[in-house]
Amino acid sequence: MQFYYKNVRIRFTFGFFALWAWLAAADPGLAMNMLPACLLHESGHIIAMKLMGIKIDGLTFRCGGISLRAAALWGTSPLKKAVILSAGCIVNIICAVVAGQCLFGYVNMALCLFNLLPFSMLDGGRLIKVIGEAVFPCADMDKAQRICDVFFGTAAVIYFISRFIRGIMLPVTLGIILAECLAEPWLWKD
Repeated sequence: MQFYYKNVRIRFTFGFFALWAWLAAADPGLAMNMLPACLLHESGHIIAMKLMGIKIDGLTFRCGGISLRAAALWGTSPLKKAVILSAGCIVNIICAVVAGQCLFGYVNMALCLFNLLPFSMLDGGRLIKVIGEAVFPCADMDKAQRICDVFFGTAAVIYFISRFIRGIMLPVTLGIILAECLAEPWLWKD
């Protein structure tokens, strides 16, 4: 499902609805805290982009999260890119501090830490690429990112498999993300 709002394509995938419906059925309290935290995270990126004059082309809600598309972002300075990529995590940290020791605070901190992981599709991986390209302009950062994705992806799979006995939520989530990624790989190329 997709529609346009002020020339911005807003898209919802089946995986997004499936994951949130499953999560709401499994743990309604967690779902009621996660969705606002995710929306606040993305609002941090949006506000930073607006303040820097970067046009947002699209917003996709998928099972693996929410992603923004802004072609103009990659033509800006490394500092602007770093600020925009960091803005979502900064909003989550502020929310966690303000909320204190409650589920909403913990969810915001977990979302911040998750987004800082060095995977190429997350803010952390994109920050590493921006910093790497600024420090080592001749280096092939795409190759370094692929190596990082394989290394940390393997570690994540081992972790999830080792925790499989304790719960089914993470393997099911990974399965939905993998199925959606295989069905529509262009979604991950923002």
